[in-house]
Amino acid sequence: MKDWYEGKVVSGNIAKTARAKLDLLELVSKDKANMYIDTFLELKKQLEDVGENECPNTLIKHFLDQIKDPLYEIRLTNMCMNGTKTLDDCIEDIHQQNIVLMH
Repeated sequence: MKDWYEGKVVSGNIAKTARAKLDLLELVSKDKANMYIDTFLELKKQLEDVGENECPNTLIKHFLDQIKDPLYEIRLTNMCMNGTKTLDDCIEDIHQQNIVLMH
């Protein structure tokens, strides 16, 4: 039973589900920024847990492309222009922008 749960079929299904949820995940309102970040990180961890690590640049692009709220547009442009940003940097920038917007 343990072999089945830890096998390729189950881990493949987990990865498929996590990727589908990542594709549907969007930030469309500043009120939801923390939830967006938390869900993104949770799905990223699920992929890592089953050995489906994504390229860091792919994760950054996906994270930024799914932010649809126009209030983040300037911050997104700045992040996209800075090729040295890590995913953690991008997450922190969005978190900081959210704090600014909430005040």
